[in-house]
Amino acid sequence: MTDDDYDKTVSLIAYSTIYFKKKNDSNGLKHYCLTKVSGKYKIIDAGVKVSTQSVKYGEAGMSSFGGAVSLSNTYKPSSSSWSKFTNYSKYVAKVSGSTWKLKHKNYLLD
Repeated sequence: MTDDDYDKTVSLIAYSTIYFKKKNDSNGLKHYCLTKVSGKYKIIDAGVKVSTQSVKYGEAGMSSFGGAVSLSNTYKPSSSSWSKFTNYSKYVAKVSGSTWKLKHKNYLLD
């Protein structure tokens, strides 16, 4: 799943992609495991500089393979293009009505 978003000043655009494995339980219910996150940004306004980045990723929900799952990590990339394997092994059920979220937050710092 890929998403992109501009910051509020339209000074840069950020892109991110999440990768996952999937498998079904014995009843055919689909489960997903987040395996990798990647992204990049492109500066639109030459007067803008990115000083720090922080990427929060995780998965949460119920699983037929071991109950509740709640995983969260933060990664601080040091370049305009990055990729991080999660090393997660837990699978979360995708049930009817549930949603996947891929959210960008870009802040302008003085």
